[in-house]
Parts: sequence; structure tokens; C-alpha cells
Amino acid sequence: MGISIKIITEGDPLKLIKSAECIITGGGSLENLLTGIDGYKSVLQAALLARIPFIGWNEGALMVCPSYVVPGPITGYPYCLGATYHQLCLSYY
Repeated sequence: MGISIKIITEGDPLKLIKSAECIITGGGSLENLLTGIDGYKSVLQAALLARIPFIGWNEGALMVCPSYVVPGPITGYPYCLGATYHQLCLSYY
């Protein structure tokens, strides 16, 4: 199929983001996701604002939103990447 997936923690994040044709982020702890991108948050945000395709699910999808709404604020991380004007709201029942 010609698809090559690279894990950002197994290479140089800045180079991987700048050369990406698509960015995929899974779920998990949004606080861990946001703290994990601290060193390259602005580069990731710029790539997303430049319209690099993005696929995210669960908390990974929230990363591109303006803020984190549910189930409550994260200590020290009230805002996400803000790469979209649309706000997603996860609800777990």
C-alpha cells in the first residue's frame, strides 16, 4: 500500500513532524499526550495549521481542539493545540 508509519518517540520528533504527510494520534491520557509534546508543540501546531492531514481518536482527537472540556481541566494544561476552531467533547458512560 506504500504506507510507512513512524513512531515519534523512536526518532527526531522535529524532523518527523516536518516530513509527515499525515499525523496520527491515539487515545490515552491527554495530560500525558500534552506533556509529551512540550518540546515540539509549536512545530506540531504549525504543521496542523498548515493543513497536514490529522487522524486522532479519543483523547488524541482532543489534542487539536482549543481546550480540554470533559471530564475536567488538567492541571497545568487547560489548553490544547488550538489547531481547529471546533471543540470536541468526550463523554464516557
